[in-house]
Amino acid sequence: YVYARNYEKGIVLYRPITDRVNSELDSTSAVTVNLGQSLKPVDFENNVSAAVSQISLRNGEGAILIY
Repeated sequence: YVYARNYEKGIVLYRPITDRVNSELDSTSAVTVNLGQSLKPVDFENNVSAAVSQISLRNGEGAILIY
């Protein structure tokens, strides 16, 4: 599952490590999240990427997306 929190100018997504048995952090743990609209990802250096309509999140990974 993925937690989402909406803000005035964007959304934050977070995929927690769901259990101790399947706690891998590599790409095999990734799930694809359909956003329902085009949003622009922001990286850790505040660089804004091109708009996407879906994003892949691994265990323990999050994303910041803006409208």
